[in-house]
Amino acid sequence: MSEESRRILNLLAEGKLSVDEAERLLAAVAGVSGGTARGGGSRSAGAGAAVEEPVMVVKKAPPRFLRVQVRSSGDQDHVNIRVPLNLLRAGMKLTALLPEEAREKVQAAMKEKGVPFDLDLNKMNPEAIEEVIEALCDFTVEVGDKEDQVRIFCE
Repeated sequence: MSEESRRILNLLAEGKLSVDEAERLLAAVAGVSGGTARGGGSRSAGAGAAVEEPVMVVKKAPPRFLRVQVRSSGDQDHVNIRVPLNLLRAGMKLTALLPEEAREKVQAAMKEKGVPFDLDLNKMNPEAIEEVIEALCDFTVEVGDKEDQVRIFCE
């Protein structure tokens, strides 16, 4: 018998745990010590009662970086940029503070380069910023040919 099981039974004997609580804890300890990660099933205990086994849920950590990689098959330099998503959040919030004439100049310069950039950043609320970042996290771009490869993704 493991130390955890012994401790649970002592708490039951002292009246600090109910029988149901002790049964659930013992089942959890048995599942962990057995090294199995089964979920939703039931197994029979020594007294013939069905005991639910714990369900182990593994959540994927949210991405923290936007990564841009450019690889060329030549003597050219490779590009590998990691931008923290928190920096992106802060930058989007700060752009809302730009004066109108500065924003117009930025938009004109972007249009001149062929990039339509008509976002009204004053209307961006925190929820909208989070939606943009969430969309970026589900977004992966891979462009490549025999010589060059470009990847944009979140990690």
